[in-house]
Amino acid sequence: MNSHKPIQISHVSVSFLHKTCFEDFSAIIYSGDHIALIGDNGSGKSTLLSLLSGTAGKPHEGSIILPPDIVVGYLPQDMHLDQHKTVWQTATEGVEPILENVRQFELLAKQVGQSDAIDTAYDLLFEKLVASDAFAIENKITTLLQHMGLASKKHDLVSTLSGGQQVLLGLVRIVATSPDLLLLDEPTNHLDKSHREKLFSFLQAWKGAAIIISHDMQLLRTWPEKIWAIRHSIIDVFDGNYTDYIRDREIADEQQSNVIEQLQREKKKLAKAKEDDREREARSKKVGEKKYANTPKVVRSAKEEQAAKTTGKKQSELQHKQEIITQQLQRIHEQKVITPKFDMSGKKQYGSVFVQDGAVGYGDHVLVHDINFIVQPGERVAFVGDNGAGKSTIFKAIMDGDVLKKGEWRFPPQENIGHLDQKYSILQQAVTPFELIKSIQKSWNDYEIRDFLNDFLFSKNEEVGANITTLSGGEKARLALAYICAQSPSVLLLDEVTNNVDITTRNHIITVLNQFPGTILVISHDYDFLHAVGVKRAFAVGDGALVEEVI
Repeated sequence: MNSHKPIQISHVSVSFLHKTCFEDFSAIIYSGDHIALIGDNGSGKSTLLSLLSGTAGKPHEGSIILPPDIVVGYLPQDMHLDQHKTVWQTATEGVEPILENVRQFELLAKQVGQSDAIDTAYDLLFEKLVASDAFAIENKITTLLQHMGLASKKHDLVSTLSGGQQVLLGLVRIVATSPDLLLLDEPTNHLDKSHREKLFSFLQAWKGAAIIISHDMQLLRTWPEKIWAIRHSIIDVFDGNYTDYIRDREIADEQQSNVIEQLQREKKKLAKAKEDDREREARSKKVGEKKYANTPKVVRSAKEEQAAKTTGKKQSELQHKQEIITQQLQRIHEQKVITPKFDMSGKKQYGSVFVQDGAVGYGDHVLVHDINFIVQPGERVAFVGDNGAGKSTIFKAIMDGDVLKKGEWRFPPQENIGHLDQKYSILQQAVTPFELIKSIQKSWNDYEIRDFLNDFLFSKNEEVGANITTLSGGEKARLALAYICAQSPSVLLLDEVTNNVDITTRNHIITVLNQFPGTILVISHDYDFLHAVGVKRAFAVGDGALVEEVI
């Protein structure tokens, strides 16, 4: 990794048949820049990263100019590793030609002095290897594996690693090539606490240029020095940290909201002015008919024509002003807000969960033992720990799932327990949003269902009647929240619901949960999210046991 000349992005636009992602984006990436790329899912973030990496070819509009000899390391969100290779083979994939030269050099070293040709080849290869720092590569990769907690798995197959470990191995593979520019697409997805800490530690030490797509609040608050934010088909470039960006954006959004209110007031005034003018014209016409009733027809017609011109001119001016205001409102994008309404009538308003001397597992194998906890009605509690520790198994036990369950468990009836996971499995119960809500609220008429869905931003006929499989990730999240709201359970179980969601959807989730009046049990590695929804107590699951900790 060396200092490199600036990377030039000039007037780049990305669009598909059905939509425009962003237009006319120009920016410069300097050596050492730490940039966070944020925006709603589907806004073109991953496409921009793939364009910078060269894997997507060249943009249809605009240009991206990379300096000669620059090395780009790209970790896509849908990274695939060869599961049949060992960890070491995978880590060294990008530098295998260099390591092969090192092996050839070692063979030549044993033959030095046998002939002039061998000595010459030895000297040339030595110079080449020194120039590429080849002799340090193996140690460098070993150090990287140690940092990522993978050194002990050096000879293990990739297939034996967890999802989080494979992400870190993928990062080692690209860092081994000494990239000048690092491009990471949602690297924290599916990482548990320990793997997140390893990634954050690596990123804080990274001195090269990097662009990271992320919705992870902890990463956004601590790492980037620049923000590229895609909003309404425009990429805003903000020099500064994420906290300052949000503060400035909130000020701008408030000013925009004030402008919208002012324009809407002007629009109402114009509509009233048009109506008043029409009424005045009608009254004037009646007065004129009486006043000029006995005048010659030619004079009467002239007066009527003049009055019509005057009225028409006023109406045209008012109409023109209305059209200008309408165009201004269309250019302004106001953030839409979810307005959830929970109805706990006819059921116990709050639920408690009690477990004493509990244990869970599968078959005859106990995964977590000595489970003892009480969650009070209305309380919000988190379950944290590494992936595979048994957190989801505890949730399955509460939902009377097919798991080994021992001890005393007390919780509300299943019809009063809601469950939301990162795959939104509850959406499989219906074909359309309308049918989904109807399946919960069978007594509601069509108007009531549509009105309810409108609170979750499903307002158009094509949205209410859309096949659920065609919905975007954000739309599925909103619909899943609507389902929970329609169900209004007394206890709600949330399993990694902020994985893979953009910031807008994350805020929607927080809004709904903060309005939920019941008890919440949540599995999450996102401590910012836990704080945002009022979680103050947590149970750490690890080494087969459950330990309470303060968030």
